[in-house]
Amino acid sequence: MTHRSDVERWKRSLKHVRFCEAAPRQGEDREIFEIDIAIPEAEPAFLELVSSLDIDLRRIQREDTVARAGTSYTPEEWKKLTFPIPQFPHFSQPGDTTLAGIPVHVWVRPQHLQIVIAPASDPVRLDEKDFLRAKSLDDLISLRRDIRLTAFEP
Repeated sequence: MTHRSDVERWKRSLKHVRFCEAAPRQGEDREIFEIDIAIPEAEPAFLELVSSLDIDLRRIQREDTVARAGTSYTPEEWKKLTFPIPQFPHFSQPGDTTLAGIPVHVWVRPQHLQIVIAPASDPVRLDEKDFLRAKSLDDLISLRRDIRLTAFEP
């Protein structure tokens, strides 16, 4: 279990990235570090933002199997699905990627780009190495005056 003193130190040290606790009474939930960046509505500005963060976006191809609401998939099929970005449906969700050499999970939500750092060494608990990855991302974002963060309640 993550020690409370570590969590408090992490929270004090991070300006933009936030620590999110596992939901109580949900055995499979996990701790994460997260940051939400506001995204522009216009596609050219959105593409400029993700490019400036060095996040690769991939256009959905004809041969891609695109996830469809209301369709059941086997676990093997699920792993091969392409998930479109709702606002820009001809692009696929970035998913697991790296940002400035930091392993992250990126998902485009309706009004923001969600960047998540999940536990690397444990299925549910963050550790000091995860914090250092979050701190690197936090420092990177601190240098970017052009990025507007969003404030969402966990």
